[in-house]
Amino acid sequence: MNLRLFDPATDDAAVLADLHAACFSDPWDARAIRELFAGPGVFAFFLADGLILARAAGGEAEILTLAVAPSARRRGYGRQLVAAAAHHAAASGASALFLEVADDNIAA
Repeated sequence: MNLRLFDPATDDAAVLADLHAACFSDPWDARAIRELFAGPGVFAFFLADGLILARAAGGEAEILTLAVAPSARRRGYGRQLVAAAAHHAAASGASALFLEVADDNIAA
């Protein structure tokens, strides 16, 4: 697994958009993802089959989206993405990390 912190200055947001599209019926496009990075405290980690996009501000952090490709689920990638985001958020001063999920999202 090659987990990396996304660098919005040099990395292509289309990579994150493609991963998001593989996981959601109403995916975020590259433009929407680039716009998120314009806000304060936004960061992302990604690997070939997944991504986590989060924001840390005011001592708290929230996961904006978490996606693992259907073919790669149940391999611990989601857990590793959340752990990386939690560590990064804590290093940014957050003491809590939140994730809001739909009631019907049993896996979450």
